[in-house]
Amino acid sequence: MKDCSFCGKSFIPSSATRLYCGGKCKRAAEFEIRRVNARMEVLESERMRHEMAMEAEHQLNDWLGRSPAQQLEAVNQQIDRERIRLLAIIND
Repeated sequence: MKDCSFCGKSFIPSSATRLYCGGKCKRAAEFEIRRVNARMEVLESERMRHEMAMEAEHQLNDWLGRSPAQQLEAVNQQIDRERIRLLAIIND
């Protein structure tokens, strides 16, 4: 018996490399990977924007009152969380 990497349901694998209980879970995992990758692209763009803002002569705070350095740190933390999620999906 093996647990599905997406839904956690136990199943009897037809091969040693099988990770998902069926095609639906496999497709759902593929879509999740695409969603995480798309989110990572957005976050990478935000990170570049914040890095450029830190180099600007006049630095503006966001609506939460965070400086560009604080905003950059927040984006880097989000990127780290998304990277962990992506690795969890891939490595299961």
